[in-house]
Amino acid sequence: MATASQATTQRPSSSIKLPCATCAKPIGIVRCEGCLKLFCRTDLNEHRNQLSKQLEEITVEHDLFQQTLNQSTADPRSHALISRINAWEKESKNKIKQAAEEARCLIENQAIMNTKQISTRFREMTDRLKKEQKEDTYDGRDLKRWKEQLEQL
Repeated sequence: MATASQATTQRPSSSIKLPCATCAKPIGIVRCEGCLKLFCRTDLNEHRNQLSKQLEEITVEHDLFQQTLNQSTADPRSHALISRINAWEKESKNKIKQAAEEARCLIENQAIMNTKQISTRFREMTDRLKKEQKEDTYDGRDLKRWKEQLEQL
């Protein structure tokens, strides 16, 4: 009598009854061309049911993939990398705004300090000019120096 492994490779002869691949009863009458196993009618139906379930699972996976593909095609901006780029862009803009604000504050503070220093030096120069003018003690060198100081201020 032939074994189950021989049954998958041999054609059943009319005098030898080969066993069913599932129940092992010597009544295997139908060969599945996919797996090449012999089955009795009852087990062939069960085998077909299992194949149908597997096909259903593949169909579900196929449909999910198609849905994902359709979404990507319909809205390419929904891609995960696009989302990451958008987040990076937003974060970068916030950092740039913060840096610009800090730079503005620095410049404003420096401008205020410079203006105060210039005002102080200008006031001192004004006092000297008024004093020299009142006392009439200035000469050409003083005028040249005051003109240079004004240009520097």
